[in-house]
Amino acid sequence: MEKGIKEISELIDGLALIGEQAKKISKGGIGVEDIAHLVKLAQEFEVLKDAFGGLKEAGEEIKDLDQSEIIAIIGKLYELVKKVEKA
Repeated sequence: MEKGIKEISELIDGLALIGEQAKKISKGGIGVEDIAHLVKLAQEFEVLKDAFGGLKEAGEEIKDLDQSEIIAIIGKLYELVKKVEKA
């Protein structure tokens, strides 16, 4: 039975969010103005909760990937890189 890639996708979304905000925080050194980026992370708590709440299930999904799911994951990882680069 196929498990899909829901948890893997949510994990990638959470990592993209963290990566974007971390890059913004690290620009020009860390300062008071970076509080806004931390607030953004707090506002996106549900995304982060979903991303890391399903780690065990993501591990199970990885064991059951087919070719189309692997391609979809590669696409999501590419989007992650582009989002972080753009931040």
